[in-house]
Amino acid sequence: MRRLWIIAALVVVAAAIWIFFPGVFVPESRAIKHFENHRYTDIVILSSHRFFARRVGCGEGEVVGFTAMVTNPLRIQVTVIVCCPALGQDCTDRLLE
Repeated sequence: MRRLWIIAALVVVAAAIWIFFPGVFVPESRAIKHFENHRYTDIVILSSHRFFARRVGCGEGEVVGFTAMVTNPLRIQVTVIVCCPALGQDCTDRLLE
């Protein structure tokens, strides 16, 4: 019975984290995949913004932002922020320089 209560408590905590901080569950690999799909190379993730992604320029519905140094298709190295929603849609990138 005690084990059941512990499991129930863990489920409640995980649900609360998902509701209030869904960016915790979005992996960096999703941002890397976005860059690869758009023909960016030399991808280096510099930092992640899993809490309050709107402060770094992400839009509504985007729950996490990743700052990255990449080489764009024109062979110019740029710093960008990639913002991703929790589920579904593709990420979007925003140029910093």
